[in-house]
Amino acid sequence: MTQSDRARATLDRLTAIDWWDEDAAYAHAPSRSRLFREYLRRSALWAQAYQATDDWPFVDLAAHVDPSVQVDAELASQLDAFLEAGVGFVKAKALCRAALRWAALLDSSTVRLPSLPDPFEPLLRMFDRGAWCGLVIENRVADFFTLRVPFGRWQDHLGTNPVIPLERSALDAIDARAAASGKA
Repeated sequence: MTQSDRARATLDRLTAIDWWDEDAAYAHAPSRSRLFREYLRRSALWAQAYQATDDWPFVDLAAHVDPSVQVDAELASQLDAFLEAGVGFVKAKALCRAALRWAALLDSSTVRLPSLPDPFEPLLRMFDRGAWCGLVIENRVADFFTLRVPFGRWQDHLGTNPVIPLERSALDAIDARAAASGKA
């Protein structure tokens, strides 16, 4: 990948999401809640590695890893225009900007990163499966249509084992099992 390939790919992913598809959000609530748990796990690992635990769970990791990294102005402008026109959730906007900045860091930084899983991939997959629809965050609890994910403390999420596989087939199977059991 050349410089800005990851950032361009991340922007393309974010702008392809239907941020108002409530049907998808409801149908995928079980997998989305688990993807959010995996995001909490990964963000805790990265926050610990870069002494960013005060900002956990919604950390602009690139700012902690290499504050000099900037998103290409054209890409940043395109994301901002899209977010202002199509995404009404303040926290989602901040996370999209952080994910794009992370991708820009991967494209351009010479910083040697620890061997940790991509911090934003679970979040991007969660967005792919229903964006922010049906997600309410209150009192450090994320509620996905009654499937609740308490934040707890960052230390509670430091496990080395993934919460969920990120493959689409595995995510679809989780949602299908929940629907069959009447828990979707």
